[in-house]
This record gives sequence, C-alpha cells and structure tokens, in this order.
Amino acid sequence: MKFKPLTLGPLPVEPLRRFGLDVSEGSVHFGIPGQKHAQRRHPHDFDICFPHLSDTVCAPTHVGQSPHHTDDGFELVREIRDGQLIILVAALLKPTKHGVHLVTSTYRIDSRKLERRLETGHLIEV
Repeated sequence: MKFKPLTLGPLPVEPLRRFGLDVSEGSVHFGIPGQKHAQRRHPHDFDICFPHLSDTVCAPTHVGQSPHHTDDGFELVREIRDGQLIILVAALLKPTKHGVHLVTSTYRIDSRKLERRLETGHLIEV
C-alpha cells in the first residue's frame, strides 16, 4: 500500500475543551509515519477505519483522553450505524509548529470498551 499525507479536517476544539483539554484551533493530519504505524499495529482495522477518518475527526460522537496518554494525546471516537462500528482516532495533543495535530493511530473499539471509557470519564459524549 502506498501512503500519502492526508488532511482529515479541522480539530473539533469545543468538544475537546468541554472535556477539559486546552487545545487551540488547527487541522488534523494523518502523516505517512502515523499511517504506517496504524496499518502495522492494527492491520485488520486500518482498511475498515480509513473511509471514516474525516468524519470521525470532523464530527466525533465522543472525545477524550486515554489514561496512558494524558500528557501527550487525545482521542476522537465516532459510532457508525448504531454502534455496529466504532472508530477511534488517536492524535497528539501538542500541535506542530504549523498548528497541525498529527494522528498517531486509528483502530476499532467495541461497545464495551466505549462504555467503560465513558464510565471512567476517559471519554465524554459530544
């Protein structure tokens, strides 16, 4: 598979601020290193997630932060088709010098994981 850098859309600032993150406006990009990482780590999910990346970034149903990445990342999640498909996009909290937030990975999560993250406060509904 040949990768190329992608601009996925504007950062959904307001939902992330409601979650408690201090983020500035900018765009979200999925560079070649992030795509290679996601494809290598989540090969079965990558092709399924790929067509939904822009929608997940621009119109997430949930936003939050993994307890493992509270210093450096955030998550955008989108439920598709009544929860039959749940896409997670992980990105870096600190933008590049050009104001771009870089996606580090994408993969599917199941409804149990979504519910647990909501219960523990790691995600909020948008």
